[in-house]
Amino acid sequence: MGIQASDVGDLINTTLASFDRLKWSEIATSDQEHHFLPQILKKRKVSFDSGHKIVFDVMVDDNGGARNAGLFDKDQIVIKDVMAQGEIPWRHTTNSYAFDRREFAMNRSPAKIVDLVQTRRAASFLSLSNRIETDGWSKPTSSTDDMTPFGIKYWITKKITGDSDTVQNGEFGGGNPSGFTSGAGNLSSTTYVNWANWTQEYGNVTKDDLVVKMRRAKFKTNFMSPVKTHFTDLKRGSDDYVIYCPYETLRQLETIGEQQNENLGRDIASMDGEILFRRNPVRAVTKLDSDTDNPVYFINWAVFYPVFLSGEYLNEAKATPVPGMRTTIGSHIDLTWNLKCVNRRRLAVLVTAADND
Repeated sequence: MGIQASDVGDLINTTLASFDRLKWSEIATSDQEHHFLPQILKKRKVSFDSGHKIVFDVMVDDNGGARNAGLFDKDQIVIKDVMAQGEIPWRHTTNSYAFDRREFAMNRSPAKIVDLVQTRRAASFLSLSNRIETDGWSKPTSSTDDMTPFGIKYWITKKITGDSDTVQNGEFGGGNPSGFTSGAGNLSSTTYVNWANWTQEYGNVTKDDLVVKMRRAKFKTNFMSPVKTHFTDLKRGSDDYVIYCPYETLRQLETIGEQQNENLGRDIASMDGEILFRRNPVRAVTKLDSDTDNPVYFINWAVFYPVFLSGEYLNEAKATPVPGMRTTIGSHIDLTWNLKCVNRRRLAVLVTAADND
């Protein structure tokens, strides 16, 4: 056997190891991609200047007064309450990092290999991103949970209430989320039947099954008001759909895409990361891989978006002394936010097994 550098004592004691100064590799997160903090929250956020909660107005019915009339008919005036008000509370997410003054003395040149401030700050933001990603794809356990943000599973429920034909053909069955008898956004789908998302069940990821039902879901959720010029819509611009699903579902959709393309060339995975549905991107979400219902979410970010209290979007405080710890300074990162939906029937979910989690 040959002699290696690690076998020579004097070499070890007199020579530093080779390293990339001020660089490191991050392997701390278990998710292949984060969707909420780096993408959704930055791109789609809406800021509110003040208020202890967020309220929004919804027209839940027409006045029912339209009729066909003859010449000289007597007028019939119809007045009917048609408005309801939804509301969501603010939620607060935070993290912090700190240093002992003496650590700075130790972590300075020429002994400094990585910047202690950068690593602690990066680890804090990473933890914050992990928290937001988890909350974004889940829901509070019940109305008594006053800490957890209203994630996607709060606004888009999976329950299919009809018979076997309805399960296959789909319905606006996504009613009140479990644990919230007053409904999503404090609007009950029992009282306001149009305040519900589209739900449908599928069996296999094939063109004749899932893809056909995705087409139906897209059509069924494509509402366009005929009187949109008479009011200012809470919808934010044009429709902005993204389809989210577990990786295995996306993988099978990519295979379908390859099978229908006659000009693949030499790329043996040409559809990876390129799958579209009616020109809308399809994205795999790690947080959905453990969901045994294999959900395929249709999210229209024009009617469903994150909201923030002005000045409280990732507000990073100046490092200050920590009370009772004279040599320690710390900083906090805070955001006050929630997810807001203004039209649940523009959203859909397809699942392999219907429930109401």
